[in-house]
Amino acid sequence: MSKYAFFGRSVFPFHLLAMAAVGALILGGASAMAAPQDDDAGSVDENVQVGKGFSAPEPPVAVLEMAQHRKSRKTLMSGYFTQYKREAAPGLIRITANGAQDPLFNVGDGLDGPATAIVPLRDGGAYIGGAFQTYDGQQFGNLIRIGRDGALDTDYQPAGFNDDISAMTLLPDGSLVVAGFFTLFGSQPVAGGLARLNPDGTLDSTFESPDGTPRGTIESLLTVGKNRVLVGGIFEDYGTTRVNGIARIRTDGTLDESFKTGRGFSPVSGTLGVYQFTKFRKGYLVGGAFSKYRSQKTGNLVLISKEGRPSKKFRAKSGFDGQVNSIAIQANNRVIAVGNFSNYRNKSAPGIVRLREDGLLDNSFQAGKGFNASVSESLLRSDGSLLVGGFFNRYDGQLSPALVGIQTK
Repeated sequence: MSKYAFFGRSVFPFHLLAMAAVGALILGGASAMAAPQDDDAGSVDENVQVGKGFSAPEPPVAVLEMAQHRKSRKTLMSGYFTQYKREAAPGLIRITANGAQDPLFNVGDGLDGPATAIVPLRDGGAYIGGAFQTYDGQQFGNLIRIGRDGALDTDYQPAGFNDDISAMTLLPDGSLVVAGFFTLFGSQPVAGGLARLNPDGTLDSTFESPDGTPRGTIESLLTVGKNRVLVGGIFEDYGTTRVNGIARIRTDGTLDESFKTGRGFSPVSGTLGVYQFTKFRKGYLVGGAFSKYRSQKTGNLVLISKEGRPSKKFRAKSGFDGQVNSIAIQANNRVIAVGNFSNYRNKSAPGIVRLREDGLLDNSFQAGKGFNASVSESLLRSDGSLLVGGFFNRYDGQLSPALVGIQTK
């Protein structure tokens, strides 16, 4: 089962995620945003005016990916939608702090399929990957680069992949590691659904994917340090090494064997998947669908050291009763997790929960009725609020079609 389990074969295994570093304050307009009170944590952030939210001619309707540009301080969103607040939004949109569609961002005819990976760039542009063949009427193989105004970056002309992209991460040298279901980049074979592209969009032939890629589905990628990448997903082996859902590789594609995963992750009810990595307390907080890590019980969330050891300082224990799809870390090390769950350690957690630094439940965060359907993605903003996207149309009983802002202070 993937992060986007609604569809059977992951429409797109993630990420999501992996994700680009986010967390800067989104600014829009001249007025200041009101500071939420402590007792409002978990309530709807009325400063984010979603209105009628996202829509499409037919289901599903969902926000799948979000990313933030630190310079422009606005939020890119992609998913299954054609309109936002009854205005055209063909699969890709940028919004301001108050939830308005950014008029300076124009995608034209947009995407003909879902984008499931967004990597923001320092110049305000972004890499967009997913399951699409056209952008603004032009043909592409599931990967494009756009400028800060949404226009296609014509200087970037990759040969394209023959199947869908599930995750991407940017390396310090400007190259891009891409994961997905593909077997070809242009006419060049790519083994294992994992490739590295040079900054100019050409395939990096030095990347050792033929002998060092997992047999299965990659759901998440995260650049760590200058020359390492965490790889997570639904797979047992990386090359000839049993890793069970997680591996750390060098930027040339070879396995970093100093990262000791032992038996790796164990499935829960026959399902195994690693969907989210987040740097946390000198290690990595990992979310997904699993029951154990290195034989230690941990329900769908675990803290792992940089050496691969499970941390006993984060006490998830029985954890969640469903998969974790996205994790956000507040400045005070409080952990917000969203996903397809209803309980955490046998206490109510309707698709969202906030945990203390030690993994215990933070009861000051009250989500009320929570979400009425699957949650895919979250993005923390430094003003103290959270953006959450997914397949839902209500949060705590309020109409919120596929997107909601939530207070965390």
